[in-house]
Amino acid sequence: MRKLRPMNEEAIRATLASEVHRSSELRVLHRLHAVLLVSVGCNCYEVAHWFGEDPCSVERWIHAYEQQGLEGLREHRRGGRPTQLSPQQVKQLAVQLAADPAQAGYAHPRWSGKLLALHLERCFDLCFSQRHCQRLLRRLRQ
Repeated sequence: MRKLRPMNEEAIRATLASEVHRSSELRVLHRLHAVLLVSVGCNCYEVAHWFGEDPCSVERWIHAYEQQGLEGLREHRRGGRPTQLSPQQVKQLAVQLAADPAQAGYAHPRWSGKLLALHLERCFDLCFSQRHCQRLLRRLRQ
């Protein structure tokens, strides 16, 4: 029997990546497959290459599986600074950003990080950096 090879390896990798990112359960299965391949003798670099992942991620999954079993491969809430804007304020801000800044009383043609920082201080009594406001603009305009 001759060796079979799929026609387009890159297309298959792209399909795998998009499917894995659709569901947390698929990500667990993806990680478990990587752990299995390492357990049968493949190294982290090979597995990472095949799966389109970083070798450090594969190594981290192996350690997590060894320490916690399948639960270690599940996604957990990551730490970080809690948000200062409530969900209601985020919705209100998204509506304001969809409109022209002139409707909020500013003489600027479009929203910028600097203008948003000023707006957040006036409306919500919150002090954000200009860079963080630029990230907020990008996130809320999607």
